Amino acid sequence: MTARPDYVAVLNPRKRKARRVLHAWVRGTGARTVTASDLAKLEVRKISPVFYGVDEVTLPAFALAERARRYVYIDNGYLRSKYHQGPGPVMFRVTWAARQVDGLGTSDGSRFAKLGIELQPWRRRGDHIVVAVQSDWWYQRRGLQRASWVAEVLAGLSQVTDRPVVVREKPTRYRPAPPIADVLRDAWCTVSLDSNVAIDGLIAGIPAVVLGPCAAAAVSGTALHQVVDPPMPADRLRWCHVLADNQWSLGEIAAGMAASAIERGNQSGANHEKRRTRTREGLRGRDLRDLSAPSA
Repeated sequence: MTARPDYVAVLNPRKRKARRVLHAWVRGTGARTVTASDLAKLEVRKISPVFYGVDEVTLPAFALAERARRYVYIDNGYLRSKYHQGPGPVMFRVTWAARQVDGLGTSDGSRFAKLGIELQPWRRRGDHIVVAVQSDWWYQRRGLQRASWVAEVLAGLSQVTDRPVVVREKPTRYRPAPPIADVLRDAWCTVSLDSNVAIDGLIAGIPAVVLGPCAAAAVSGTALHQVVDPPMPADRLRWCHVLADNQWSLGEIAAGMAASAIERGNQSGANHEKRRTRTREGLRGRDLRDLSAPSA
């Protein structure tokens, strides 16, 4: 990008945190604000809508922006998000024309070093497999049903392993869950669609299998049969560096730093977007059992 795009922050009255984050973007870029319904009245191909998360209210507007491939997507950070306790500010991932970066590319590692996160050695022993379940809405927006997805994953795992399986539901205000560190203790690997639990495990040295395009896919297995001997790539630290370069604190967003990084093209999200487009259907129309054995 050679000039600052015409950013338009798409406000969601149902999400207080979305308003707070998007107003930080407005302060950092001078963006306009609109409601999701107003976005449909604008010529989306000439603007760059900015979203914080997507729900039933903003999904139609997001679909318009996604087809135009001109949007900024903000959500909880890859590392040091609101779900992590520890020093330092909460981080938010910021991506151009994709929901997550692909985890490829290079970095000098300086932003990761500031997080104070210690990357653990690969764990070559473990007991159970953690199946990380996300919200109903997360599956619905991809044409899936949470209960069927879980049932098919469990059926697929039963074909390739006799390890015990722990199903970890996404915690909510009304449905608390054990701390992720407790669930990951003694785990052999994690399985998810594209949950941040995969990233948590990878940082802790626990291999992952992800069944949808996401940031973790660069250093994870992508088929259920890989739980037997999950990948443990040697470039995990480089991957951590790239993730850290693509997330920002609220103060950094308000200072325009996230927007400037996108405008300089300092993201690996473009390659991810191409791959995500090719696999846009995700698991829709495919039997998960097809993923439980190697391709012929």
